[in-house]
Amino acid sequence: PAFFLILLLGPVLSQQLIGGDEKSFAIVDETEAGLGMEIAAALTTSAGSADQYRATTITETSAAVDDSLVQAVLGERLDGIIRLPPDLIQGGAVNYRARSVTDTGLQRRISQAVTAAVQRRRLATAGIDPGILASLMEPIPVQGARLTSEGATGESAAAGMIFSIMVGFSLYMLILLYGVQVLQSVQEEKNNRIKLLGVAVK
Repeated sequence: PAFFLILLLGPVLSQQLIGGDEKSFAIVDETEAGLGMEIAAALTTSAGSADQYRATTITETSAAVDDSLVQAVLGERLDGIIRLPPDLIQGGAVNYRARSVTDTGLQRRISQAVTAAVQRRRLATAGIDPGILASLMEPIPVQGARLTSEGATGESAAAGMIFSIMVGFSLYMLILLYGVQVLQSVQEEKNNRIKLLGVAVK
C-alpha cells in the first residue's frame, strides 16, 4: 500500500515541493511573422504550473549573440534558449537548449504555447476566425451509464473504476494479511518443534 501511495502521490508532492521557481528564457525569433512576442506572452501567462516564467524576445541573430546566450545559460543567468526557425509556420521545429532537458512538463508547455501561436497565424492567413473554428471543433461529451435489468443506473465510468480499484485493493490486503498469518503459524510450529526436540534430547 505504501508503494502504491508513493507512486500516486509522489509526482504531485515533488511538484509542490520544487515548484514555485521563476524560470527565465530567451526566445530567439527568426520568423518574419514575429511570433516571439506572442509565444513569450503565452508562456508568462501559462496556467497549470507552480513555476513562474519570464521570457525575453530577441530578434537580432548573430554568432556573438548566440555565444552570449549560451554563456548566460551555462552561467545560470538563463534557464533556456528557445529558437524559432524562419520556417516555423510552414512546419519547422522549435529548438530548445538548456542545462537540463529532463523537465518534460516544461517542454510540453513550450510546445503548447508555440502551437497555439502558429495555429492562430495559419488560421488568420487562411481567413478563418480562430474563435469560430474553436467553437466548431469543440469536443462532444459522452455520458456513460451502466445498464441493469431495472434500467440505466447512472453510474459513471469513473465511479466504476474507483469501485474496481477499491475491490482490488481490498483483495490485496486480504491476501497480504492471510500470508502474514500463515507465516506466523509456520514460524510458531517450527519453534515448537525445536523446543520439543530440545526436550527429547535432554
